[in-house]
Amino acid sequence: MNQTRTLYDELTEYGSSDAYPFHMPGHKRSAGEEIKPFFREYQKRDITEIDDWDNLYHAEGRLKAAMERAAQLYHSERTFYLVNGSTTGVLTSILSSVSYGGSLIMMRASHRSAYHALLLGNIRGIYLTSKMDPETGLDLGVTAKDILHAVLEHPEASAVFLTSPTYEGFSLPLRQIAEELHRQNKILIVDAAHGAHFGMSEYLPENAVDAGADLVIHSIHKTLPSPTQTALLHINGSRVDPAVVERYFSVFQTSSPSYVLMAGIDECIVMMQKYGKTLWEEFYKNRRRLSEELSELRNIRIVDAFSPLQSEIDGTKEYFPDLCKMLLIPNRQLMTASELYHILHFEYHLQPEMKAPGYVLLILSVMDTREGYRRLRDALLEIDASIERQGKKKNIPLKKCETEAINPEKREDTKNNRGKLFGNMETVLPDAVYTIAEAGRKEREWVKADHAVGRISGEFVMAYPPGQPLLTPGERIDSVFIKTMEHFRTYGCELLGIKKEEGTEDGVWLLCLKNSSDTKTSEE
Repeated sequence: MNQTRTLYDELTEYGSSDAYPFHMPGHKRSAGEEIKPFFREYQKRDITEIDDWDNLYHAEGRLKAAMERAAQLYHSERTFYLVNGSTTGVLTSILSSVSYGGSLIMMRASHRSAYHALLLGNIRGIYLTSKMDPETGLDLGVTAKDILHAVLEHPEASAVFLTSPTYEGFSLPLRQIAEELHRQNKILIVDAAHGAHFGMSEYLPENAVDAGADLVIHSIHKTLPSPTQTALLHINGSRVDPAVVERYFSVFQTSSPSYVLMAGIDECIVMMQKYGKTLWEEFYKNRRRLSEELSELRNIRIVDAFSPLQSEIDGTKEYFPDLCKMLLIPNRQLMTASELYHILHFEYHLQPEMKAPGYVLLILSVMDTREGYRRLRDALLEIDASIERQGKKKNIPLKKCETEAINPEKREDTKNNRGKLFGNMETVLPDAVYTIAEAGRKEREWVKADHAVGRISGEFVMAYPPGQPLLTPGERIDSVFIKTMEHFRTYGCELLGIKKEEGTEDGVWLLCLKNSSDTKTSEE
């Protein structure tokens, strides 16, 4: 068996040595009685960049060896540790690939960190809209054909930014996409935050690194046993200059990276190298058994890798979510997703990952226990039976959505929409009057939502999680956005970027640009 000596092993040994710290951090690795037991153990291993302990931004020793272990596991040419989460990797990747004032082709359903990169780099976003499952309304991602169309229409864009898998677990055909983009000499950046486990088993999709992406971001804490906010950034090929990546990497990440977090990354990597095959085999068996046990549900639909969506979009007949994702879609004539979420949370003490207007998302991993599986199974069977007994119909259509929000014919000012869309046109975005960076330099004021139509947004409005914007700074607010926003609020989704009026249920304010009723565009 490989007797790899990990960062954790070395930190533990150092913490038990007689080395006395006349340096940061201020807790001085103290084991004083005033310190709670958990923190005593933590602080023994919590050091900074001292002699012989390497430097993350000029790694030559322990950290270099640890990052090389990660690169070996993922088959990347070079891998960086991220202790500020995937956000660091997204910012670094985009600003390393797109020049200031340049253009980026990206999925509109991208994490907010990608939009922050547009802000910092004064980058113009060319948005790709996702395909939608007609029966459930689930976001399935974009197609290779739509991406290539956008690339041919916008040769000025130097890179393409994709999210795969999506938050809900649907994957894109990355190998095909990478080959097409490289023929066009474009850089492919993949936010694979939710796909750090891909490629570790025959039951899992291909990893974005193996598929040929130039830059890949993995949040290993999302689906693997690693501490919160730990992630990886991988580089492949010669299209991106590693020196530029290193520069932005050090700009966006703390100059005092936590050795405890980095040890957590290393432990996770070594664990997957040693035991990954066995763990994923057992996980597959447990997931299959759980889906079989839930197959008789009558009022809660399960969408997962064992119950794929029977869609046919651009020749794809089935969409298989990732094994680690389970989507619960209640019969909305009997129960809303928000109600299901709260029953699981408050009555069964099971905490889902998130709720959306039409579904509840659960994340499972190789660390789930048999007891956890049993509790989830029993809870869903009991809830389903309870729904059946009550049989009380709600006056909620099966597809509760604002028709105008998915119908381009109803969207105002589409002819001037600078964020041109490629895809099935199920969603048409608000008219983009300014870039995000331009809007960020202007004065702003709060305006009541019912008076904001026609004004230009000064802030992101997004549902969180997953952190994807419904509106970005510089886009014109229209009635469709107002109805879409109310749709999310109706179903209990948390929206960031709005202000609720105290003492009222309906009072919502939006941050708008002052004197923002003009029609100026960035090309003028």
